[in-house]
Amino acid sequence: MDNAPALEISDLAVYRGVLRVVDDVSFTVPSGTYVGLLGLNGAGKSSLMAALSGTLPVRSGTIRLNGEDITRARPWERSAAGLALVPAGRQLFGELTVADNLLVGGHLSNKAERHVNVDAVCDLFPMLREKLNQKARELSGGQQQMVAIGRALMANPKVLLLDEPSEGLAPVVVDQMFEAISKLRDTRSLAVLLAEQNASAGSLCDSMLVMTTGRITLMDSAQQKDVNAVAQAMFSS
Repeated sequence: MDNAPALEISDLAVYRGVLRVVDDVSFTVPSGTYVGLLGLNGAGKSSLMAALSGTLPVRSGTIRLNGEDITRARPWERSAAGLALVPAGRQLFGELTVADNLLVGGHLSNKAERHVNVDAVCDLFPMLREKLNQKARELSGGQQQMVAIGRALMANPKVLLLDEPSEGLAPVVVDQMFEAISKLRDTRSLAVLLAEQNASAGSLCDSMLVMTTGRITLMDSAQQKDVNAVAQAMFSS
């Protein structure tokens, strides 16, 4: 496995108004690996994801994608460079069909590539194949999350950011979702940053980070299976 950094975050600080929501955060996501980012609501995970994707300005620090400084790049420039975000809450176009939602994600590809990628998404999420002509708003929460992940994959990203993919889903659906995310290893060479409240996401990941009040309070792959250490870090202030 190539362990060169796909995503490098150095001394990152992010504000919402006067509130510092990401506080001097530094870590790397090596190529081909899954890194879990655990934390409770309000820990700063979504703010960090927004900063990485370019929808929230960075006050200080740097973000590098495959060695290139993208700290000041626009969101669409980051997408073109190989970064894709699956946002919390899914944010689909409810009145568009599943197929059209997927095609939005592949807007940088040519027509032939888009069709190949839609087929690949349906291989990953087989139940979507029969839903392609259905409006996204008519799907269940789990199916919508599949579409959201599929839409991001349509861009053929090198780094995939997953922000709370289990949010609002029944436990059995969460298990299915995590299983599909795990299967990505077999079909794509991706670096994945997975932000979650659900500690079971650790089973998918090569290493774990815990975020508390804007800071990384645990960073150790050896702690991945240590539930007590993770829980203590999540609830510390």
